[in-house]
Amino acid sequence: MTQEPGAWQLQQRLDERLDKIDANQQAGFDRLDKRFDRLVTTEAFNAEQRRVDDKIKDLADDIAAERDARRISMIEEKAAREDGDKRQQSALDKLIANQKWIVVTILIPIALFIANLVIDRSGS
Repeated sequence: MTQEPGAWQLQQRLDERLDKIDANQQAGFDRLDKRFDRLVTTEAFNAEQRRVDDKIKDLADDIAAERDARRISMIEEKAAREDGDKRQQSALDKLIANQKWIVVTILIPIALFIANLVIDRSGS
C-alpha cells in the first residue's frame, strides 16, 4: 500500500505551492509596475498633445504665409514684367519714329536734288 502523506507533509507542500504562487504573483506585480512606470499622466499627455497641436498650427500658419508671400511675389513679378515690356515697347516705338524721321530727312533733300536735276535737264 502506498502511504498517504501526513498532515505535516501536506502542510509543507501547501507552503511550497503558496511560496511559488507568491513568487509568481510578485514577479507579475513587478512587471506590471514596470509597465505603469512607462505610462504618462493624463495631464502630461494633454500637455504634449497641446504642444504638438500648437506646433502643427504654427507649421500650417508658416505654410499659409509662405504661400501668400509667393502669390504676392508672383503678382509683383508679373506687374514688373508688364511694366518692363511697356517701357521696352515705348522705347522701340520712339526708335522707329526717329528712324522714320531720319529716313525722311535724308530722302527729301535727295529727292528734291534729283527732281531739280531732272527739271534742269528737261528744261535745257
